[in-house]
Amino acid sequence: MQLNANGMKTKQLAQSAEVVALIMVLASIIALVLESDASISREYQHWFSLSRGVFGVFFVGEYILRSAVTQREGASFKSWWKYGGSFFGVIDLMSILPVLLPMLIGPNFAVIKTFRMLRVFRILKFGRYSKSMKMLGDTVMSVRHALMSTLFIAAFIILFSSACMYYLEHEAQPEAFPDIISTLWWAVATLTTVGYGDIYPVTAGGKLFASIVAMVGIGLVAIPTGLMSAAFVSKMEEQDN
Repeated sequence: MQLNANGMKTKQLAQSAEVVALIMVLASIIALVLESDASISREYQHWFSLSRGVFGVFFVGEYILRSAVTQREGASFKSWWKYGGSFFGVIDLMSILPVLLPMLIGPNFAVIKTFRMLRVFRILKFGRYSKSMKMLGDTVMSVRHALMSTLFIAAFIILFSSACMYYLEHEAQPEAFPDIISTLWWAVATLTTVGYGDIYPVTAGGKLFASIVAMVGIGLVAIPTGLMSAAFVSKMEEQDN
């Protein structure tokens, strides 16, 4: 009976902790949205600074506690990696980087301001309390090696396409294709089949090469889509069984 009572108390405590965590995630997202408004940010600057500190301490504490719980299984990197290397472990880490980075790099306001956008990752923390989001996270982790390989191939193709297009179009359009780095934008937009049309080739060679890149892009986008679809179906079949 005593064990059952202790188990019930532990379960209730865990549920209460989850409710508090959900409230903090929601409050931090609301604060993030409101702070983006310049007039509201100026008027309530003190409160936003205070809220960033409170949320930062809470989420850092949550990360430490979750890491500590995993260590009960064994004080080793492997036991911690079950949490730290998981989808939500990575999300938790990304959401606290805006708090940790100022401590590591000092008062570099330009860098700090840039990394503040990582707070948006806290939105994904809602997924921890959703079965559908958990399944999606598990799906991503199950094909992470294949996705990383695809990303590496994509990076190579983007760089190769940028270099080729630069040499094909630079003389005809020095403003549009001034260097390979600037041409990366065209390569990304074309390979992802977005094609904004702000930069485009005008020479015959450039047009022919752009057509080939666009067709390659269709297949490149289809690879991660197919991987995710197959893994997601496999996860659903596992749950049904």
